[in-house]
Amino acid sequence: MNRSLHSYVHDDRIVRSLTIVWGIVPAFSVQENELRLMLSDVMDKGIQRGVLTLDKTYILLAGNSVGTPGSSNLIRVLTGHEMRFFCTLKRQ
Repeated sequence: MNRSLHSYVHDDRIVRSLTIVWGIVPAFSVQENELRLMLSDVMDKGIQRGVLTLDKTYILLAGNSVGTPGSSNLIRVLTGHEMRFFCTLKRQ
């Protein structure tokens, strides 16, 4: 079974570190913001570029204190329903 790792980050230094240390290739970057707005940006861009699809399930690892090193404290399973919700946040 082949699984892909995607990274969506807001800092070029983190992108380089993820690539060098873990071999993760970034899908695209997002602007640093509140976590919910960053997720909205990730969903919108990911779906538009074909990196994410609504018929699959994804595991999200994120930090609730955006921009703070070592703050990855959130693991969440994202389904199509939740992805649709995050896509609507910027429009509200």
